[in-house]
Amino acid sequence: AIVEVVSGYPIGSTTVLPAQAANTVLANNTGSSAAPAAVALAASELLGRGPAGNIAPITLGANLAITGTELNTIGGGAAGWVPIKTVTASNSTTVDFVNGSGGVVIDGTYRAYAVIIANMVPQTDGSNMLSRTSTNTGSSYDAASGDYYSFVFGGTSGSSTSQGSASTTTTGIRLSAISGTGTSTGEAFNSTVIFFDPSNSTKYKSISSTSAYYNADAAACFENGITVRRTTSAVDAIRFLMDSGNIASGTFTLYGLASA
Repeated sequence: AIVEVVSGYPIGSTTVLPAQAANTVLANNTGSSAAPAAVALAASELLGRGPAGNIAPITLGANLAITGTELNTIGGGAAGWVPIKTVTASNSTTVDFVNGSGGVVIDGTYRAYAVIIANMVPQTDGSNMLSRTSTNTGSSYDAASGDYYSFVFGGTSGSSTSQGSASTTTTGIRLSAISGTGTSTGEAFNSTVIFFDPSNSTKYKSISSTSAYYNADAAACFENGITVRRTTSAVDAIRFLMDSGNIASGTFTLYGLASA
C-alpha cells in the first residue's frame, strides 16, 4: 500500500509532536539539506542567516535596541541628535511622547532629549504653550503648583525693554510666558525644548527652552527659559498643550542625544 506522507508524518495519523524547548525555533541551520533542529534565541536576539549562510541567532549591535516589539537605532555610531518620532497636531488637545509607545524612547538610551516645535498655531488667540512631564508613562502628568520652578527672559519687537518672569508655583514648563501665541495669517510659534538626563533617579530634572514666534499682538517675540522639575523620579513621558483651547496645527519632533 502507498501511504502519503507530509513533513515526515502519514496523512491522517494522530502522532503527537514532541515538546519543544522554551524560546527555540525549529529550523534547518546546517546550510544544506537536513532535518530541522532547535535554534535557541536569547533575549533581544533576532533570527536570520549567519555569515556561513546558515540560520542562526543575530545579536544586536551597539547602536540597535529592541523596545517592545520594535527595533530602533540608538545613535548610528556617531554623537549627535537622533530623530525618534514626529507628531503632527491637528486640533489636538495634547501632543504626547510616551516611553515604549509608538516607537518612542525616553529612558537611559540617550543622555538628553529635545523636542523641536515647528509652525505651531493655537486654536485660541493669545493662549500660551506649556509642557508637562510624567513619571508613570503617561498615566498622569505633573501639574501641581510648585512642581516646576522657572525663569523666562525675552522681549518683543514692540518694545526695546526686555522682560523677565520668575515663578516657583507654575504648573508646567512655560514656553511662551512673555506673550501669547497668535492665530492670524502668518503667525506661528517655534521652539526647541531640551530635557537633560530625564531618566536620572537621584536629581531634579533641568529643562531649557528657546522660543521664537510672531505673537498675538503682531510682534516678533523671543524667549529663553529654564525650568527645574522638582522630582527625583525618572521622567518617561512628555506632554505639550495650550493653557486655553487645542493645538490647531504644527509639528513636534522628538530627538535623542547620542554619545559617540
